[in-house]
Amino acid sequence: MKVMQKLLETGLPLAPLLPEICSSFYESGIVIVRADTGSGKSTLLPLALLEKTGNEKIILLEPRRAAALGLAARMSDLLGEKCGERVGYAVRLERKVSSSTRIEVLTDGLFIRRIQADPSLSGIDTVIFDEFHERSSMADLTLAFLLDLRRMGSKVKIIIMSATMDTEKIAGFIRKAENRDKNPPVFDVPGKIFPVEISHRPLQGTAPLGKETAMALRKIITEANCPPGDILVFLPGRREINDAEAVLLSCEEAKNFEILPLHGSLPLSRQREITAKPETGSVSGKRIILSTNIAESALTIPGITLVVDSGFLRLERFHIPTAMNRLSLEEASLQSVEQRAGRAGRLGPGHCIRLWPAPQTFGSNTRPAATEPEINRIDLSGLVLECLLWGIRSMNDLSWLDPPAEISWERALGLLKHLGAVDEELNTSELGKEAAKLGLDPRLGILCLAGKKAGCPALACAAASALSDRDGSGINNDSDFRSRLAMLRQFPANPWVKRTLEIRDDLIRRLYGTKDIGYTWKDEEEADIGELLAVAFPDRIAARQDFESRESWGLFRFSSGREARAEGPLKHSGWIVAAEVDAGERSGFIRLGAPVSKETALEILDKQTTTDIRIVWKGLIPYTVEKRQAGRLLLSETRRLSSRNEAADALPLLLQEKGLDILPWEEGKATARRFLERIRFLQLTRILKKVTGPKML
Repeated sequence: MKVMQKLLETGLPLAPLLPEICSSFYESGIVIVRADTGSGKSTLLPLALLEKTGNEKIILLEPRRAAALGLAARMSDLLGEKCGERVGYAVRLERKVSSSTRIEVLTDGLFIRRIQADPSLSGIDTVIFDEFHERSSMADLTLAFLLDLRRMGSKVKIIIMSATMDTEKIAGFIRKAENRDKNPPVFDVPGKIFPVEISHRPLQGTAPLGKETAMALRKIITEANCPPGDILVFLPGRREINDAEAVLLSCEEAKNFEILPLHGSLPLSRQREITAKPETGSVSGKRIILSTNIAESALTIPGITLVVDSGFLRLERFHIPTAMNRLSLEEASLQSVEQRAGRAGRLGPGHCIRLWPAPQTFGSNTRPAATEPEINRIDLSGLVLECLLWGIRSMNDLSWLDPPAEISWERALGLLKHLGAVDEELNTSELGKEAAKLGLDPRLGILCLAGKKAGCPALACAAASALSDRDGSGINNDSDFRSRLAMLRQFPANPWVKRTLEIRDDLIRRLYGTKDIGYTWKDEEEADIGELLAVAFPDRIAARQDFESRESWGLFRFSSGREARAEGPLKHSGWIVAAEVDAGERSGFIRLGAPVSKETALEILDKQTTTDIRIVWKGLIPYTVEKRQAGRLLLSETRRLSSRNEAADALPLLLQEKGLDILPWEEGKATARRFLERIRFLQLTRILKKVTGPKML
């Protein structure tokens, strides 16, 4: 009872309910906990289970790396231990566990690899889904796998937790998936949230969102009633964060504030610095933190008394017709904006200023209730490959909280076949199995394996590492991926470079174990990176369309028929492969790509290449036009005079379409015309004989 006693003494809202929750949990095997921010759910509940699980482990799944490390540290503090003893963590490139670790905090992507490697989940008693409302595709897949294991007799137990989620929907889903007589227990726990005053100051929309948000903030911080303490500003993405930072750094009003960007592309150590207890590094010790939705939940940022919310977020959506991602600027859901406002009330009364109009009447808010689950809006090739490795051939063979769309599933299967990861019978190839083990998107796993086969694994792994996250190089107006690879060689002290090379090293170790194969590459290999990218992105090969253009960008067409523009040196290339492209609304934008030789492009496109031969007429002169196309991408077109046989075969169709009047009847003193008239008269006579008989004639 020693641990439980410590937890009860914390005074957190969840503490008095711990005995009841634990009792119901061990009776039911699954419980659902909706607990307000500040209730202590993420730290208290895992610790409360310690004394009941024997020597088996508790896995706590977190959607974000920084949150995983923060929670592990907090639980260790409550136990009076160092992180890595009874509580440890594992995130990409960083792991702190020991033989005594009983609670391990993981990101959901890492846990999928563990399940695939050991479906028996030996040594694991409980899996806890924290911040489940974020609904990553890997979290949904993990839940489906665990329910499948329980159906087959596994004793693994499950807790699903969040501050904002549809508990009724989840409970009903569990009941149906497990054929229960009633729903699993659901606990609703109020949090220790201080009151947060909400006010609205609509933006005018006269400037880019980041700049206009910063200009609004300039007025806010000069007002007499501006709350003391730090300010957390929610913006949709890095572009808006950079714009806002530039404005604030140049204005007099913000000179006493430390301006701190916060987004997922920052090194993990930097994220932890920002979310830790602030140090007084500026004159007043106050901070303005410009953040994406990374700060919505799980992370507690000390010192925040004011939240300024732009009301937007940027979501990645997969555009199935073009097989491209589309980065969409959208209104944050009601669930999200409530989470954001709550950040101001964690440590005391706070204030949230929303930069959009207040709803005029009840129900007039057009914002969605919740953010759409990732499984409904992204490329599912990674998820489908994991399912095939699990032994699932049809998506209907698993229980899904929100099932994938059939068209998304089929499209993912098509891509995996195209990549060679699975065969026509949906058997996973050795290539697919090896790619999955790398813990990357299937394309990037295959890129690493292609580099290994070609004898340049360091280059391929560096490329895969750079493409595994948003481009953090800081290079603008240049779509050429080779410039990023050059930066990896030339600026080893750059934070983005350091993290990218750390991932590269990890991938090389996964490919070769402890074998020392070197971590550098040659300049000529870098110049030919497009040849490797083409193996991983065969559907992203595109041909230049505007060789005469003098614009600052080049226009390229893909086999889907979609066109996209590229900036920088890449615009002069005849053929490219686009590793990262935004489909856009009408035309796309190539964020990262590299030149590829015409020979390689045509070889890869050969499987989808068709030849169309048709006759076109210029007057009565026939020409044969031969077109070779890969999908909707024209590869070549030749035109020549048709042969006699080709013309003879095509003439009846021409006459059927245009009529006999197109023939040159009047040439040669109209002899042909008179001959036609005699034929018509003879035909008419035969018809009349049949109708009236010979005597009538």
